Amino acid sequence: MDGTGGQRGDYLLQTNAHVKFTVFVEIKKPDSPLLETREYRNGVYQVGKELTGGIAQIQSNSLTWETEGSRTDTNRDALDALTCRPKGILIIGNTSQLDDRNKKLSFELFRRNISNPEIVTYDELLAKAQFIISHQVEEREVE
Repeated sequence: MDGTGGQRGDYLLQTNAHVKFTVFVEIKKPDSPLLETREYRNGVYQVGKELTGGIAQIQSNSLTWETEGSRTDTNRDALDALTCRPKGILIIGNTSQLDDRNKKLSFELFRRNISNPEIVTYDELLAKAQFIISHQVEEREVE
């Protein structure tokens, strides 16, 4: 948690509900390639190196936190959250890179078959934030 002795992820956070759970967030660049530029075979594209590297990084950091970091009293007290197979969120790239059907399918098939981390692009994150804000404004207007 203090950054000594190994890998560091971008953020170690916790959910905000009655019971809190640990969450790892890894942030890559908005222009990080989601896919390789050339087709691998027959309309299929390989995912980009930053994407696969980010996945491996967050999975490794989550395992290290679960097996080592979360077990120290200092870390447990500092982060009032339960660690049980920490959720990972990888923020990377932009869906505007997916400019044809095969690229869209290649990316989404890959993403839907990764259980952890959740892969979110910058434009999707922005759309979610705008949705939440617009609904909060609507709720206030109704009151």
